[in-house]
Amino acid sequence: MAFQFCINDFINNDHALEQASVFNNNGLTRPYWVNGAVVRLSPKPGGQQIREWINHHSRFLYFIVSRIDRLRAVTTEASVETFIEAEGSGHKGFRHAVEVTDELMRHVRARVGKVPIVAFSCANAAPYSDALALISAHAGIEYWNDVPDTVRQALDRGDDVSTQDDHWNELGHQLVASMVVKHMRERAVVVARHP
Repeated sequence: MAFQFCINDFINNDHALEQASVFNNNGLTRPYWVNGAVVRLSPKPGGQQIREWINHHSRFLYFIVSRIDRLRAVTTEASVETFIEAEGSGHKGFRHAVEVTDELMRHVRARVGKVPIVAFSCANAAPYSDALALISAHAGIEYWNDVPDTVRQALDRGDDVSTQDDHWNELGHQLVASMVVKHMRERAVVVARHP
């Protein structure tokens, strides 16, 4: 079993952090792990809940609202992520998000038993990568911290590895896949080939 983590996974695992985020808040109701139970909450303030109605009734209006959010994100200088990066693991909200993510991954480990679990991050960025390494150690998950380096090295060479919204494009995914396969082969994990 393989998990790909990104910075937004920590933000999106904590309702308060997601509410405070300009960059990682799509405004849609989602499940959060709160006091040992799944609770569905909206990350937007109550006055902005028209987004839920828009999402269910008009793809065009949702497109417009999501573009406004993106514009707001690129014109905003600070968001909760800025404060987390400045404070590191000492940020109270981030610590809570790490606790939630740790608990969730321990549940995954308990559910799958001895099935090998591996994890990697989309980017080696503090304090997120350090937290993921710690969570992986707690849950008996093998953490591959070198996977995002392949994409970073390609980017440093001038290769086009990202889409406009900073997700990996086809080349980025190919680079990551080659690293994942390399790790699996080194550990004698069976890698099936599809024709």
